[in-house]
Amino acid sequence: MEGIEKVHDRRGRPDSLKVEQVIHLSILRGEGTEYDKVRMVEQYYDMDGNLIFELDPCSEGYQEFLGLR
Repeated sequence: MEGIEKVHDRRGRPDSLKVEQVIHLSILRGEGTEYDKVRMVEQYYDMDGNLIFELDPCSEGYQEFLGLR
């Protein structure tokens, strides 16, 4: 294998990391019906009160976000 350069695989490794302050809320949501199950929803806000993202187990992209699909 002479003459072949090794390529360093960086996939999945962070390019940078910062520790930032956020506001994390855990909210009980849902009516308890088949179509609106009771669940814990996690919301993250910046320090100015702007919603950054929400993790809702009943949302369409939740399992995909967690890598379960």
